[in-house]
Amino acid sequence: MARDGNSAVRIYAGRITDVDPVRWICTVRTELFDKTFRDVAIGSLYVHPVDGEGVHVMPEIGAAVWVGISSEGDIRPFIVGFRPYFQKGSTSTARPSAIGARSNRPIMQPGDIFLQTRDRNGLRLRRGGITEIFASPLARTHFLAREGVVHTLCKNFKLDAFAGSVRWEVANAEKDDQGRQAASVMARVREFANHKGHVVRVDAGGALTIPSEGDVDGESGVVGPAPASSELISAPVLRLRIFQDGDQWEADQEEATSLSFDKSGQVELAQKGALHIEIRGTSNVTLKLTPDGKCSLETDSDVDVTAGGSYTQKAGTQALQLKNDGTTVAVGVPAAKVLYDLQFSTMLSASLLELSLGLKALGLPTVATDSMIAALNAGTFTAAKLETQ
Repeated sequence: MARDGNSAVRIYAGRITDVDPVRWICTVRTELFDKTFRDVAIGSLYVHPVDGEGVHVMPEIGAAVWVGISSEGDIRPFIVGFRPYFQKGSTSTARPSAIGARSNRPIMQPGDIFLQTRDRNGLRLRRGGITEIFASPLARTHFLAREGVVHTLCKNFKLDAFAGSVRWEVANAEKDDQGRQAASVMARVREFANHKGHVVRVDAGGALTIPSEGDVDGESGVVGPAPASSELISAPVLRLRIFQDGDQWEADQEEATSLSFDKSGQVELAQKGALHIEIRGTSNVTLKLTPDGKCSLETDSDVDVTAGGSYTQKAGTQALQLKNDGTTVAVGVPAAKVLYDLQFSTMLSASLLELSLGLKALGLPTVATDSMIAALNAGTFTAAKLETQ
C-alpha cells in the first residue's frame, strides 16, 4: 500500500541488551539519550521473507549496533548494521599510534570472506582459491584449488558412512605407564549397507591387543576352531579380521579369519576355512590345506625337503602320499626311496617282528620274515641305495 507523509530517518548508536533467538528480535539501548527500543528485528545479509534461506548471524548481548527508525513511522526499529569500536595502538605496525576499527577481527586481504565465532572456529574463503574450515589449530581442513589438494590436520579423525567407518586415533598419555600416546587406525567395512555390523576389520598401530585362547574379547566371543588367540603374537602392529556374518551386532560376530603381524616379523594366521596358496611364474606352485586335515602340494618343478637329512621329489613323478587309515603308506615312483629317510624302515621292521612272533607261536616258518627284519635293521634299504639300485 502506498504511503505518504514520511518523516525524517533517525539512526542511533546502541548496544544489544537482550536477544530472543526464537522470534529473531532483540532489545537495543542507545548510548545517547538512554532510549530503549524493544522488539527490534534482527536482519540478515540476505533472507527470503517466506522460506528463510539466506545468510544469517544471531548477535550476542553486548554487540554494538546502529539501530534505525524508518521514515515510515509505523515500521518497528531495525538494525542497520553492526559497528566496531575505534581504538589506538594495535591496528597498524607502520603507524602504532594511528586510530583503527579492527576490534580484534582477523587479519584479512582484499577479497577475503570470513565467518568466525568468538571461539575462533569458522570458515575462511581466501582470494586465490583457498578455503579453510576450522574448529581449532588441531582440527582444520584446507582446500587448495590450484593444486587440487584437500589437506586435513587433526589429532583424531573419524569417518562414518553407510559402507563402513574409519578411525585415526591418539590415546591419552594416562593409558601408558611411560606416558606415551599410542596411535592407531581402524577401518570397518560392511558387506551390505543395511547390515547390522561389518564383515572386515583392519587395525594398525600401537597398543593393539589379541585376546588369549579361551577369553571373550567382546567381538569374537569365545575362541573356536580358528581362535583369536595369541599363541605367537601378543602385541601386533597390524591385524586383519574377517567375520562369518556381517549381519550381526558386533558383540555376536565370530571370526572366520585372523591375520596378525608384529614388529619382529612374526606372522600368525588363524582361520576356519580351507587355505589355498598359488604362486604363478615359470614354475607354478600350489599349496592346499583343508579343515579336515588334508594337505596337498603341487608344483611343476622339483620339491626339496631338508630336515637333518634331505629328500628331493623329481618333477613329473607322482607325489608322496601319506594316509593314516592303514591302507597305503607310500605310493609313487620314486616315492619308495624315502622309506628309510622317513623312518618307514624302522616301522616296517617292528611290524614284521610282530608278524614273526605270531607265526612262530603258530609253528609256521619265519625264515623270509626274519631275513627282511635283519635287512631293515642293517639299513639295507636307504634312500641312496633304493635310488641307485
